[in-house]
Amino acid sequence: MKKIIRKRKNGVIIFDLDMTLVDTSSLQSLRDKRKWGKIKNNLDKTTAFPGIKALINRLSLYFDCGVVTSSPRDYAESVLHYHDIDLPVIIAYHDTQMHKPHPEPFIAAFKRFGIVPDTFDDDNGSYRLIIVGDHENDMIAGNLAAPQALLVGVTWGGNTSANLLSAAPMVSVFYTPEEFSDAIFIEYTDFNPFMSHITAANYIHSSDNGCPKFVDRMISLINYFPTRFSNHDALCMALLKFKSGEMGIIQKWSKVSAEILHGLNPDEIYRVLSHGEKKVSQSSKKPLDHLCNYIADSMKNTCSYVPESLSKKRVCREVKYLSVSEKKKELKGLYKYKEIPDWRGQTVKMKHILLVDDIVTSGTTASRIAKLIKKSHPDVTITLFTLGKTTNPDFSGVNDNSHFDKSLILE
Repeated sequence: MKKIIRKRKNGVIIFDLDMTLVDTSSLQSLRDKRKWGKIKNNLDKTTAFPGIKALINRLSLYFDCGVVTSSPRDYAESVLHYHDIDLPVIIAYHDTQMHKPHPEPFIAAFKRFGIVPDTFDDDNGSYRLIIVGDHENDMIAGNLAAPQALLVGVTWGGNTSANLLSAAPMVSVFYTPEEFSDAIFIEYTDFNPFMSHITAANYIHSSDNGCPKFVDRMISLINYFPTRFSNHDALCMALLKFKSGEMGIIQKWSKVSAEILHGLNPDEIYRVLSHGEKKVSQSSKKPLDHLCNYIADSMKNTCSYVPESLSKKRVCREVKYLSVSEKKKELKGLYKYKEIPDWRGQTVKMKHILLVDDIVTSGTTASRIAKLIKKSHPDVTITLFTLGKTTNPDFSGVNDNSHFDKSLILE
């Protein structure tokens, strides 16, 4: 029996794959000839539509998301994996006897989320079924599968609004992933476009004297209580799993971080290097690299993760075990900062930089990096973002993480 995926609070969104999530038009002739093996060698000719990864990352925080495709599973999984699009449910060609425009594939997808469309009823409208596709067959099949669902026709794959609107009753048409994302959030979540989406209920905010020197603002998601304290809770353990490289946990922390930082829009993102690194490796990504890439992808192409901007002259000792004076000595002159020209070969004038670390303790390292950056960009605003802020309950008066919705990470 197929596993039923846990439901999120806002509903289920089912996407078509080809020409909705990924532009596969260059493979159309191979797909028509069913040369699936040859297609795998040509995935570099496909592209995820601009804004799609940010759309999926954002919506999957609040909605269960899946894919219905008339292509074989191996093909669908290969395309999604190639473009680093993570969706827990895929209903492919061989999963059903009938195919779009027949409703069976969409019915099968909803059942994977524990929803039977024929008997589904939500009077208050707080839990929505949404079907997204670029073709008339998506609208026809979606309407037959779940007449109560919101049908979303998208034109970024090349179809026209007239074709989509004529396919089924009550079709909503969107022209960009960003437009669709904002509309869904305003209508079906607590998202308020007129307020900062960073809320005090989901993070720890420090400014002025609460920040490391030369850092203008610090945002941390949770209090990190070291293992020697009884306050070391499940969230603290999940943060250690992030540091150890557990991919499922990395993805959860990344999704929450991207949503918390929505609207921040820095020019560039850097990360703090570990004690054993001299520079970021291009061949072996660390958990922080996944986090930074995810945050950058979620910001609608307004910023870039630029790991090569920061490097160290040597490996160093772990500063968390050093005294204040030893930390200063160890970090003196350690970091190097290099401005990376843009695609035109021009130096970018920085207004805002996001510096990312997993856990901040004293903030000495972040302070040194911020001071170094401000030598090149005196007027830049530097925000330090960390998943955890080391907290001693014996001195801080803080003894838990009740401010944070644990289900975002632990479920």
